[in-house]
Amino acid sequence: MYIGAMFDLTGPFAPVGTAERQAFTLAVAQAERDTGIRVRTRVEDSRTSPDTAVKITREFLRDKVSAIVGPTPTQLCDPAHRLTDASRTPMFCITPFPEKTTPSLFLVDAPRVTLVGDVPARFMQKRGWRRVACIYTADAGGKGYADAINQAAPKYGLKVVASESFQQGDTDLTAQLTKIRAAKPDVVYSCSSGANLIAVLKGMAQLRMAQPVFAGHASVNYDIAHLAAPNLPPGGLFSDASPVLIPDQVPSGMAGAAKAKQFADAYVKAHGGKRPDTVAGYVADTVAIIAQAAKAAGSTDRKSLARQIEKTCGYEGVLGRYCFSPANHRGLASESNMIVRWTPTGTFTLTEVLSSQNAPAPSPSAG
Repeated sequence: MYIGAMFDLTGPFAPVGTAERQAFTLAVAQAERDTGIRVRTRVEDSRTSPDTAVKITREFLRDKVSAIVGPTPTQLCDPAHRLTDASRTPMFCITPFPEKTTPSLFLVDAPRVTLVGDVPARFMQKRGWRRVACIYTADAGGKGYADAINQAAPKYGLKVVASESFQQGDTDLTAQLTKIRAAKPDVVYSCSSGANLIAVLKGMAQLRMAQPVFAGHASVNYDIAHLAAPNLPPGGLFSDASPVLIPDQVPSGMAGAAKAKQFADAYVKAHGGKRPDTVAGYVADTVAIIAQAAKAAGSTDRKSLARQIEKTCGYEGVLGRYCFSPANHRGLASESNMIVRWTPTGTFTLTEVLSSQNAPAPSPSAG
């Protein structure tokens, strides 16, 4: 089997892309052991560039890869996956943001509004934070965060009181954060991915903003946690987390807990003590699902793989249980969500577990 992969190994997503590449190498070796299928790979740097992602995708298709892992940023996934439908080459983008999947596009994540809208909104509601400010990157990913929290907020009695944007890689956010401070939010949602969170935290520290911050889903990794540590807000920095991120803190019985611990231990051993993060888990589960589908299909043909992935249901990976179908290319079931607090030592502490449930009625106290 031949798998092409693209990760952002340079640019603002580099901390995420590096973890993804390390997880990919480990996952491929595990998949070969589990299935007995020899896996040939090609890994490219998508450089947080849509044009580069498109170029790489075309090269992969010419090489007749069996499946494609990546890209991660939404602005790269959108143009890249449009190229794979004709051959029905399975492409797993490592993002929840595409609103619709296609015959070739698969996702190992919950729907966008659930993951980056409902989850933080439910946590904010439980904390009594009613007034939310969103600072987002002016790209498809950042706008996806902003749209999601705007859709989710009314369901939980929250009000988005400020929404400001900035460009990927900007380091001075004084103007945007000054406007946000004037709106008097209870909490600031960093609606961005990768290391963009650091600029938000530094800017808030310079303006002496004490509000708690909820970090964007794709900013949550140990490299960024160490960068964030000197500028943690007095109100705390929080985010959602996966079993892979905090394997020793996962409640017993949670789907994926045992495999997450095994994967995390193997990752730490293979990478000199470096710990994996959630996106590493996405990559690990993606490779495993592709390999298991190839074994079940008895073929590495692209169309056969796509059809077999659609039949995959009940598989438990490092992030939880998966169930795909022809009508559902988002495999991960949303069973529960863990919330962590970031620590001054660059680690994460489990704060709360939000069980899967329907949205409550809006609070009459919301302003």
